Amino acid sequence: MNGTLYVPSLIKEIPVTKVICQHIDRMSKVLSSLNNGSNFVQTCSLSALQHLESDSVDYLFIDPPFGSNIMYSELNFLLESWLQVKTNNKEEAIENRTHKKSSAEYRQLMADCLTEAYRSLKPGRWMTVEFSNTKAAVWNSIQTALTEAGFIVANVSSLDKKQGSELVPVPERDPRILFDQIVAYYVRKGYPVPISRQEFQLGLVQRFPERDGMYFLPDQAAEYDKKRMTVKEVLQLQLFVSDEASAIQWLKQQLTKKPQTFQDIHPQFLKEIGGWQKHEKALELSELLEQNFLRYDGKGEVHSQIHSYLSSNFKELRSLAKDDPTFKAKAKDRWYVPDPNKAGDLEKLRERALMREFEEYRESKQKRMKVFSLEAVRAGFNKAWQERNYATIIAVARKIPEKILQEDPKLLMWYNQEVTRYGDSERANIRHFRKLRVYQNAMEAAMKIFELTKTFPKEEKYLIVDQMRRS
Repeated sequence: MNGTLYVPSLIKEIPVTKVICQHIDRMSKVLSSLNNGSNFVQTCSLSALQHLESDSVDYLFIDPPFGSNIMYSELNFLLESWLQVKTNNKEEAIENRTHKKSSAEYRQLMADCLTEAYRSLKPGRWMTVEFSNTKAAVWNSIQTALTEAGFIVANVSSLDKKQGSELVPVPERDPRILFDQIVAYYVRKGYPVPISRQEFQLGLVQRFPERDGMYFLPDQAAEYDKKRMTVKEVLQLQLFVSDEASAIQWLKQQLTKKPQTFQDIHPQFLKEIGGWQKHEKALELSELLEQNFLRYDGKGEVHSQIHSYLSSNFKELRSLAKDDPTFKAKAKDRWYVPDPNKAGDLEKLRERALMREFEEYRESKQKRMKVFSLEAVRAGFNKAWQERNYATIIAVARKIPEKILQEDPKLLMWYNQEVTRYGDSERANIRHFRKLRVYQNAMEAAMKIFELTKTFPKEEKYLIVDQMRRS
C-alpha cells in the first residue's frame, strides 16, 4: 500500500526522548558546519518574511505545494493530535474542496508568497522553483503567480538524474513563446501591445543569433556553440498534437528538418493526431499547410531550404544549380518553412480567417460551445484587448467550458484581466455549489443540530443523537 497511511498491526515503541536527542545531535552538527555568523533556521510562512529586508537575498530555492497533490495539514493529523497543536490551514497554499480552495484561491496564495520572495531578492538575482503536477490548470496557476509577483521565467527544465551526452532545447527561447511572454507582460500592466508577432520575429532575426530554432545573446550563442560541439545530438522537444497550435508547431518541426510533399507528410500527420482534443475543431492537413507554409511550384529557382536538404541527401544533385531542370523536378510540390518576411504575409491571411471564425462564436446563441478552435478564440481575445472591447472577451469566455478556460494559459490571462476590471458575476456566482443559498442554509442548519445534540445525555449518544445528526 504505497503512499497509504495506516496503523500497523505490530507496533514497536521508540522512546520519544531518544528520537529528540538524535534530531538535536544531527541539527547541532549541521549548524556547527555553517557557524559563520550569518546562518539561521526559522519556521514561518513565505508570505510574511518580516525578518528579511528588501533586496537582501542573493538566491532563493523553494519547493512549494503542488496544487492538490498533498494535503499537508490533514496528513499531519495524527502527530498534531498527539502534540495537541493544530495547524492554521487558512493560509495553506493548496487546492482543497473541504477548505473551499479552488485553483483561483491557490493561485492567489502562491502569488502572495512569491511577491514576498520577489521583495526579498536583490535586483537581477535568481530563484529556483521546484514544481511537479500533471494538471495544466495547476501549471497555469504557478506560472501566473510568478508573473504577477514580477518574476520573468528564464528556463523550465526537467530534473534528470542521469548523465547523458545530449543537448536539451530550452522552450523559453522559442520565438513564439518569447512573444507570448511579451504579450503577457503588457496585458497584465494594462498597456496595448506595441508590436505584432511578425514584426517581433523579424526583429529577432535581425538582432539576435539563432541556434537550432532558439535565440540567444551573442555571448550565450558562443557558449552554446561550444556545448553543441561536445554532444552527439540536440534533442527535439516532444510534441503532442492536440489542437491547431500544436499541429502547426509539429509541422514546422518536420518541415524544418525535411521539406516534404503532401503525400510524404500526410501519413505521419494522421498518426500524430490521435490525441486531438474533443472540443477542438478538426482541421485538414491541406488547410494547415496552405495557411502557414509555402510550396515550391516548380517555377524559378529552388528555395535555399529545399536546396540545402536535397543537395545534402542526394549525391546526384550535389553539383546541380538551383535552376537546373532535374533539381526543380525533385523539389516540386515540397512544402517548406517560410522566412520571416513571407511568414508575416501568411500570418495576416491566417489571422483574418481566425477572426471570421471568432465572430461566429461571438454571435452564436449557444450557452456553451462544445466544439471550437482555440486558436480562433485566442486571436479574437487578442484583438478585442487591443480595441479595448473587454465585454466581448467576457461574453465569449462564458461560452467556453470552465475546465478548458482554466487549462489554457493564454485564454486564462485575457479573461482574468477583464474579470479584474469589470467582473463576471454570472460565472463567479455559479463557480461552486458552496455559493448556492440552499447549500449555505443547509450547512447552517446542520451545524446548529450538531451543537444542540452536544447538550443531550451521554446515554443518548448512539440513539437519538446519532439519528438527528444523520438526518
